Amino acid sequence: CTINGPQNTIVMGFQDGLIKVFDINSELFKPLQGHKTTVSSLLTTSDGVVISSSYDGYIIFWLLASLTKLDEWRFDEAIYRIALVPGDDLLIQFKNDIQLFSFTQPLRFFSDTDYEIEQVRLTLPVGSIPTRIVLRSNQNEFALYNPRSTQMINVTQLHPDKMYVIDFVYDSAGEMLYVMTTRQVCSYSCSQQPCYLKNIFEIDTQCLFTKLSCLMWFSHSPLFARKRRAFGIVFVGTSDGKMYLIPGEHNLKYAVEQSLANSILSNYVQLHESSVEWLEVYQSYETYFTRRGVKWLFTVGSDLTAKLYHVSIDGFEIFLRQRLKIQLDAECVGSAMANSHLAVACAARGYLNMHSIVLEYDYTVDITSKDILHEFAPIKCVSGCDALGIFSTVNAVNDIMLWNTRNEIIRKLSCVFQITTANYLNERGDLLLTSNRRLYFIMISDFAPEQILIALSKKKIKVRIDHPLKIRR
Repeated sequence: CTINGPQNTIVMGFQDGLIKVFDINSELFKPLQGHKTTVSSLLTTSDGVVISSSYDGYIIFWLLASLTKLDEWRFDEAIYRIALVPGDDLLIQFKNDIQLFSFTQPLRFFSDTDYEIEQVRLTLPVGSIPTRIVLRSNQNEFALYNPRSTQMINVTQLHPDKMYVIDFVYDSAGEMLYVMTTRQVCSYSCSQQPCYLKNIFEIDTQCLFTKLSCLMWFSHSPLFARKRRAFGIVFVGTSDGKMYLIPGEHNLKYAVEQSLANSILSNYVQLHESSVEWLEVYQSYETYFTRRGVKWLFTVGSDLTAKLYHVSIDGFEIFLRQRLKIQLDAECVGSAMANSHLAVACAARGYLNMHSIVLEYDYTVDITSKDILHEFAPIKCVSGCDALGIFSTVNAVNDIMLWNTRNEIIRKLSCVFQITTANYLNERGDLLLTSNRRLYFIMISDFAPEQILIALSKKKIKVRIDHPLKIRR
């Protein structure tokens, strides 16, 4: 079988299982030993993925650009024909059956760095700007990626010998990189030329900076009416339990705690009696005209005391109201929020602490706590998708589990490579997996190819499928 591939290529399948890719421009053949038996069908997608099937029940996904295998499906009977149905579903014709599988994109990587990935940060979506991926290598190289096109947008190199970076955040609206050392917070404007590193915050006390986090804010003030832009509000945690508000062009000068009536104006808030070891902001998608969801701040001290704060902004003052206090029994290794549910994962444990939070008229009316059972392997990280109301966890044996807020497992995927982190990219549930040197992109529908959408059992197929079919589900 022969098909026309993208980028001036022709893909051919042979009886011995060999697949050849002919490049029209260079007039060269690139062989692929894909199958052990005859290739029964070939497909190509618009983004350069070749899908091949054989009579021994195998379906293999190839990346045409690098000729590498992405994924492989195994069935117990011969495959006679495959076709792509509109909506990115894969229709498979067996001898006496047709099955429609949910298919979007196989697991693939789109970043292969020269250095080890030290840290990964995801920016919050702002207006029409989607979530961005920022990587920091062990050589202080900051790379910014667009997950939609898997293209690198910007690269910033800071000298590793002159600056010891502990943490960093990226302002997705202003394209500002904030870098934290033990005593300083510096900013680096990636959109201006020439670019230079500027020291914007430093303290004189003996404490050290431990964690950095960023909150996106749309100002209602007439002062910023013409700009119509969002501002990144940067918080920094310290070794003496304080959280400082970094000054910036947002003009927010104070962090205010407790209530409006008895507010304490200061440029810091005393969060813990011990060092701040975890500082995370949870924020829903926003535009210039919509305000969806509630902003939350989750902190954990070195004394294993975790606190959840409700964040609100009135005028030029930030109000933090404590809504939850948890005493953990081990070090926090991950936390996430989805659909008003907070999930906390601790080290050397195989389950999550789940807390359901209900707010009514800005007051907490109900907080329930329940553990989610997991496998015996400890959890390495946890991420949440607010729109779908699901959580994803990665354990020590590289199993990815999807959970709903009813403590039920939705999907499970076992990976052969080492996973360090997993994060949700958007409201559709796209997952970003991070390994030592690569990034992987995966969607929820890729988790279980055995989940059949349509199965026509015990019906003989008389006509071969030569064109994609529209099936009413």
